[in-house]
Parts: sequence; C-alpha cells; structure tokens
Amino acid sequence: QYAANKRLTAEELQKLETTLPETEVLQFVVVGDLSLKNHYTRCVLVVTDSRVYGFDENYDDGVKSFELCAIKKAFVKRYYGNALLVFNGEEEGEKTNFLRFSYREAPLFEAAATYINSIAGDGNREDAQVQIEIAFEKKFCVCPKCGRTLLRPGAPCMNCETKHKVFKALGKYVLPHKKLLAFCLVLSALT
Repeated sequence: QYAANKRLTAEELQKLETTLPETEVLQFVVVGDLSLKNHYTRCVLVVTDSRVYGFDENYDDGVKSFELCAIKKAFVKRYYGNALLVFNGEEEGEKTNFLRFSYREAPLFEAAATYINSIAGDGNREDAQVQIEIAFEKKFCVCPKCGRTLLRPGAPCMNCETKHKVFKALGKYVLPHKKLLAFCLVLSALT
C-alpha cells in the first residue's frame, strides 16, 4: 500500500512493475501533468526505500532513476506557470532537471523533495513518512472544482453543492421540530 495523488493507468502500472526490483519497497507516487519539454502529458515520480524513479516520455525507455544516497539536494524550482524538480548530485555543479509539473501538483513535489533530502541526509525515515502523509492529506482536503478548503478529505464542498441539497440536509434537522419552530415564529411576530 502506498500513497498516490492520482490513479496510475494500466500502462504506468505495467512500467512500474517491470522497472522496480522486488527488493525495493514503494513509499509513495506523485503524478504530474507536464513533460520535461512542457507538453501536457502525465509524468510520474516514484519513491522507494532506496531509489527515486521518474517516468517521463522524454527519457530513454521512458524512465530515469537515482539512488537516494547519490542525491545531495532535491528542490523545486518555480517558473512562470510551472515548476521543476531538480536534483543536485555529489559532484560540484551537477544538476539534473528531473520532472516538470504545474503549480497544482507543486505542494506534493515539494513534500517529496523534503522527504528525499531527509532520507538522503540520514534523517529519520519515520518522521519523513509522516510529513508525506500530511502533505497527501492536505491535497485531498481541497475541493477539486473550486479550490476551497474542505473540513476533511472527501467531504462535500458547500460552495459546489446545489442550494436544494443544502436545504434538504438542513431539513433533516429542522423538520422534526416544525411545530415548536412555528410557535416560536408566532411569538416573535407578536412581540
């Protein structure tokens, strides 16, 4: 079981199964929406316990990977309209533009960069895993239509719900007390 922001397609799942060795444990998956050359297509960041994989149509064989211990620093570089996950290697000046994505997916990629930095810097794996879980939970606490914050993951958005549904839900609580409500309205009208 692993965290993911979107479902992987059958093709992506097949590529993932053929690429990942059985000895590696999958930690989380982040699906992006741009290729390295700014085309709107899916890209996938896969993080295991020892490696980072990037699935992009511009890579040879569609995949590129790095050992976690070979990454000196991971960060997100923001551009106008999109962002890039960049890895600094162990050698001086060695930078790799790993995956490109829109701002919609940027918080998850930033959390992934923090996770990679924590693990590569011999940090606590459990703390890093908790931070990733929190980032995924925050992602699902936002309405996909209007962007408003929801009370909990998967809760209906009150802004996007129709007014009829809101009054119907309110009616469940008010209708059992309609006689008392009518009596109170009459008393308030008299005073």
